[in-house]
Amino acid sequence: MPDMRSTFAVVLGLVLAACQGKPASEGAPSAGAAASAPAGNVAPKPTAEPLPKPEKLDVAALRAALKCSGKPVAGPCEVLEDFKECGAMNPVTQSGEGRWLGKGYLVKNGAFVEEFTLLRSHGAPASQVGAGTLPARMAIDSIPDERSGERTNAEKAINAFERGDVPLPTNTAIRYVKERAEWSEAPVMAAEDNQLYIATGSGAYLCSRTKQRVLLIRRSSTRTHAADGVYAVLWPVSW
Repeated sequence: MPDMRSTFAVVLGLVLAACQGKPASEGAPSAGAAASAPAGNVAPKPTAEPLPKPEKLDVAALRAALKCSGKPVAGPCEVLEDFKECGAMNPVTQSGEGRWLGKGYLVKNGAFVEEFTLLRSHGAPASQVGAGTLPARMAIDSIPDERSGERTNAEKAINAFERGDVPLPTNTAIRYVKERAEWSEAPVMAAEDNQLYIATGSGAYLCSRTKQRVLLIRRSSTRTHAADGVYAVLWPVSW
């Protein structure tokens, strides 16, 4: 049986020789020979394949699931009715961070309740996002039920947005949206028909419309009904 200490010494010698840039054996190429090798012989580093472009939201399927009629109605059906002919939307805003506030409809088991939906976009360097994604990360949330004062003022702010006015600077809902620090961000991609796709949960779609409105539809991760999710109309609070 070979002496284990001798074997270890041989291996250690080979390692030290490699670390010092010396050939481990007569037949190994020297460091100088490697440096003079043609650049064309160096294998290129593999690059990540860009992700495929997401398909547009299947609005017809959601309308059928919610039994939306052809007439304009309130709630999620109204959001779906307007979710078409989306304008180009850049998630990277002028300041690098944008925040939106709007009225949302949370659908569970086909029925819905109202909520106040929030959206945030935060610019990110291209080196920090994946291939095929846009240089931004986006987050979707809502005003908690316990923030009763902010929820009351959110209704006032949204009424002002709908009239084309600016909410009062003392509006606590606007301050809450601007000052909120905790957000759960996700990558964003350009989808078909000018829609944006946010890779959060089961996915969310954005559609930019006239008068600075942004429509949002977020599919529920735990759907018991085909249309479960959040349907919202939002307006910019900060840009």
